[in-house]
Amino acid sequence: MLTKRLILPAFVLLALAGLLLVPHYGESWDELNFYKYADHALESYRTWLSGARLVVHGNTYDNYGPAFVMFNALAARALHAFFPGVLISDLRHYVYFIFFLAGVYAFQALARRWMSPPAAWVAALLFLTQPVIWGQAFLSPKDVPFLNAFLISVWLGLRMVDAQPTWSGWPPRRLRAITAIWILSLCLLFLTPRFLDDGLAAAIRGASASPQSALGLLLRRLFSDFGRADVEIYVMRGRVAFLWLRLIYLLLSAALIWRMYRRGFPTALSLFNRATVPAALALGLTTSIRILGPLAAVPVVIYAWQSMGRRALPVLLLYASLALATMLITWPYLWPDPPARLVESLGVMSQYPWRGQVLFNGHYYASTALPRTYLPLLLLIQLTEPFWLLFVVGLPGLWRRGYLLLLCVVWALLPLALLMALRSPLYDNFRQVLFTLPPLFLVAGLGVEAFFRRLTRPLVRIGSAVLMLLPGLVSIIYLHPYEYVYYNSFIGGLRGAQGRFELEYWATSYRQAVRHLNSTAPANARVLVAGPAHIAALYARPDLKIFSESEAAGQALDYAVITTRYGLERREFPQAEIVYVVERAGVNFAVIKKLAASP
Repeated sequence: MLTKRLILPAFVLLALAGLLLVPHYGESWDELNFYKYADHALESYRTWLSGARLVVHGNTYDNYGPAFVMFNALAARALHAFFPGVLISDLRHYVYFIFFLAGVYAFQALARRWMSPPAAWVAALLFLTQPVIWGQAFLSPKDVPFLNAFLISVWLGLRMVDAQPTWSGWPPRRLRAITAIWILSLCLLFLTPRFLDDGLAAAIRGASASPQSALGLLLRRLFSDFGRADVEIYVMRGRVAFLWLRLIYLLLSAALIWRMYRRGFPTALSLFNRATVPAALALGLTTSIRILGPLAAVPVVIYAWQSMGRRALPVLLLYASLALATMLITWPYLWPDPPARLVESLGVMSQYPWRGQVLFNGHYYASTALPRTYLPLLLLIQLTEPFWLLFVVGLPGLWRRGYLLLLCVVWALLPLALLMALRSPLYDNFRQVLFTLPPLFLVAGLGVEAFFRRLTRPLVRIGSAVLMLLPGLVSIIYLHPYEYVYYNSFIGGLRGAQGRFELEYWATSYRQAVRHLNSTAPANARVLVAGPAHIAALYARPDLKIFSESEAAGQALDYAVITTRYGLERREFPQAEIVYVVERAGVNFAVIKKLAASP
């Protein structure tokens, strides 16, 4: 079994394996849009302090928090400076995978709270080797990063509670009153900027229109051309000045409050420790990946109240405040009007306007009209058979671990039940709810523990662990690099799922298809790409002419690259010869058709 001495070498080997595997994975369908959004969000940091208004996309990407894609955009650019010959999309995928490994580490650290280290590590490896998770770990700019961030937030949050110093008493009444007023002032200044900015703009415009008003006279004395120059210039200057004043007030007032506590109640400063600050930052960043991030705080708050009672209030207040500040700093779309835009984002994400059709059990449904069996059935057939065996074996042990039972309810069962009850939009199988899986694997870890109590000989334990992991490992190798299309034997594997459930919905197989064209197509061949043409363009030879469906009208085309999603390969150019197929187990993901115009 893994010991502490083997942890670092194991993760280094996994990181090296990821480095070798990452060039095999194609870019996913909408990945590029997230990095356009990341660039837009990063630009906000440069323009905001100059007083420029944030320009929004006019679509739902603004309602996603950009923390992870901003970080990944910067990290990939930094790596690209050292490895200019590597595609930047591959570098992004590698960052995804490294972050996934951090999530796996957090999972095993969390698991060790309720089971022995060997059982915790086997549970973590079971989680790691789920094909549907492993494949997404290289591809997803949102779902797996949110899963990892959620895991890390819960782990660090519980660790924060355990690390709190034991102290009693409360700050003096005067210091508490000053703190309350200070927090209220920060909320007024930073949570209602639109109200304040609009009020300031109205006052400046009014002063320009009323030269004899007190403010009009004052501004004319301060600025000789006020009233003659365009008033919007002064509105912009006023907003910039007010923004800088708020930032200066924040820094100076925080330093003053810190000094007051250092003199009047220094014990409180012990809350700012190596456990509290990382936990709060993790929660804030998790929320700035997806609006559901605050759910990660629920088990932490419950555990803190169970462990500390009312004494938990100061640390929880600090925890929430730092998390809120982190979220605001890393989500530029919120800056003009945080409360309104948070409510907007919550509404958009809870009823995401996805208009496609979802293939489920042989029928197509609207994403808001799926059968209530959608999530339970997909979980049953897309996680490996040993997981479900271990989950069932581990259930009795759950009842003896009250907090873990509560964690499973709050983290997994309640969100899943609400999604099914409210018929929230779901599509692309269950990737949006990957964050709910870790508690289920903790229960499976209890199953591993139950087996290990009966299997005491080390070699027998190792052999049983290999058997638990083998189906996932074999499928990862066989399906690579399309592991996320995995279906288990309960449905007959990939062949049994064909035509009944979603398969290669992200069109990552276009990378392999275009590689074939690169080696076989004549110079300057014209290629139609159905769906995400930008993926094919990313990997195509420089001389190949790539056309999207909207660009192909009137073109003499040589080839067509077509995804099998929605049966497109049957409807597009039905009479054309298929010259190449990307497939696994005889199930097609993409085809290349040779068209009449080709020589």
